[in-house]
Amino acid sequence: MSCDASIFFIKLSYSVHTLRRNHQTSCLIHE
Repeated sequence: MSCDASIFFIKLSYSVHTLRRNHQTSCLIHE
């Protein structure tokens, strides 16, 4: 695996984790 690919996957997993966390937070605020 190239360095660019690993960096891409790290950013991808990080953004997915952030979106999921933001979604949970917005749901809590909505309730």
